[in-house]
Amino acid sequence: MTKLKLQWSPEQIAGVHSGVSHMSIYCYLWTDKRQGGTLWQYLRRKAKPYRQRLTTETRGRINDRISIHERPHVVKERSRIGDWEADTIIG
Repeated sequence: MTKLKLQWSPEQIAGVHSGVSHMSIYCYLWTDKRQGGTLWQYLRRKAKPYRQRLTTETRGRINDRISIHERPHVVKERSRIGDWEADTIIG
């Protein structure tokens, strides 16, 4: 904590001590703040703590979809024009 009191950033402290990440230091400081500690006051910036955003699935599901294994046998023969599939991206 002496380096923190010397106005070192958590990134600088983590660079010197290879076993500790800067996010671990930030988590410790914000936990200390919630418990009434004053270590967070030694940070250069008194910003809000980083909060990992939860990812949600944005893609929808196709209703009444049919499996590719259930397609007609004539599609596998590729005798019709609409049965062909190709990549149209060049490069």
